Amino acid sequence: MNGDETWKIEYFNEYEYETTTQDEVPPNFVHKLSYKSTQSAYWDSLFSLERLMTTNSYFNMDEFALGLRFELYYWIEDYAFCLNLAHFIEPVTFGFTTDQSVVQCEKTLISCFDDWSMWLDEEAKFMDCSQSSSS
Repeated sequence: MNGDETWKIEYFNEYEYETTTQDEVPPNFVHKLSYKSTQSAYWDSLFSLERLMTTNSYFNMDEFALGLRFELYYWIEDYAFCLNLAHFIEPVTFGFTTDQSVVQCEKTLISCFDDWSMWLDEEAKFMDCSQSSSS
């Protein structure tokens, strides 16, 4: 088995202070605090039963981000507060793939009635196997 994951966490702290009225918005204070997490992962494994079958499995999760944002608005002259909580998540893409191969074995029982070398020879094999792919 083999795999890895990456994970990055960031935060952003921003604030703005407007002391004059702009575009009909009275003087205000805005504070924004954001947390963002970015992650990705992959994993692959090989399962092999010698002379029978082999299976390779692959899993991957493409990089995506998610996060939270807290916002505080304060209108100075009106003594008014507004609290906001927002979240976001980007589309998450997963992939899972499997490859399998099966070993096919055979044995000729009798090729000729007067030739027993395939049974009695020191190099004789119990089964003749070859690997063929069937996904």
